Amino acid sequence: MQIDPEAMQDFALTLLPTVVTLLSVGIALALANRLLLGRAKAREPEGQMGRQLVMLALSVVGLIAIILALPLDTTRQGQLLSLLGLLLSGAIALSSTNLLGNIMSGLMLRAVQNFRLGDFIEVAQEFGRVSERGLFHVEIQTPLRQFTTLPNTFLVNNPVRVVNATGAVVEAKISLGYEVPRRDVEQHLCAAAEQAGLEEPFARVLELGDHSVTYQVAGLLREVEKLLATRSRVNAQILDVLHDAGIEIVSPAFINQRDYPASRTFAPQPPASVPAAAPVRDEAPAEVFDKASSAALRERLEEFERRLEGAIEELERCERAGEEPPGEISFAEQIVRARRRLERVKLALEDRELLG
Repeated sequence: MQIDPEAMQDFALTLLPTVVTLLSVGIALALANRLLLGRAKAREPEGQMGRQLVMLALSVVGLIAIILALPLDTTRQGQLLSLLGLLLSGAIALSSTNLLGNIMSGLMLRAVQNFRLGDFIEVAQEFGRVSERGLFHVEIQTPLRQFTTLPNTFLVNNPVRVVNATGAVVEAKISLGYEVPRRDVEQHLCAAAEQAGLEEPFARVLELGDHSVTYQVAGLLREVEKLLATRSRVNAQILDVLHDAGIEIVSPAFINQRDYPASRTFAPQPPASVPAAAPVRDEAPAEVFDKASSAALRERLEEFERRLEGAIEELERCERAGEEPPGEISFAEQIVRARRRLERVKLALEDRELLG
């Protein structure tokens, strides 16, 4: 079989626009992904949602361009575009409940801005620190250093409890018998909360039950990173303070059923000597929320970077306008100092990127 060189040349020339378009689309998508990914890492830690939307739109546009570049007549191209539209419509229709629902829920969460990276959140039975926010999901890091992926629709359909980054109220509950004076209990509970590191502790009576009184003690914790350890420490201090005061923490049913003298109390007796032992650690390791902490720190650095850039632009504007500085330091010196701080922030961001 003999191949006609002219026919081969004509065929190659016919396919040349398609090949060029295919290569151009591939290079453009690769460059766009790299550019958007770099911006998402360097400036927007939550920019994955926008990057994914842009890449999805660019991919559809590139596919349409490839179809238009195929060596086909207008009728065939129209049929292919119609088929592409049907496929996209069918895919959207079949997955609209989950796909579009998660996208719209993600956009709504972004607009509401009720939590940020690094915040403690609790949804249904899930509790942890936000380590990632994407187009379809939110990832939290649990106290066991595990990662839980929550769909955006799940967060929209369930109440989200967010721990305030400036401070959280830590509370504990306990039930005691009616024979214990209320004023003494409230004093001991407030003392235990204060020893656990809580500020402005307060105690109150929650419920008068048939056999016991339910008390609550709470206080303000400034360092929310120590939330888990402080919750445990509050309970431990309540045990120690009440036992040291000779107050029993037992069920009234147990008291009614025991055959012991009325003077017998069930509280630990102070030991005669305390043996030397390794100190008990009541704080979780810092690595428990390593990813969430890193994401929160990166977000704060980027926000500080943007504020410094805005401040530098404002100082340069004032200097060009010939305004008088509010203090003794000139605008030029303030700009120099702000640029130095901005350089340190950028170096810190680069270090965070290198460390992952």
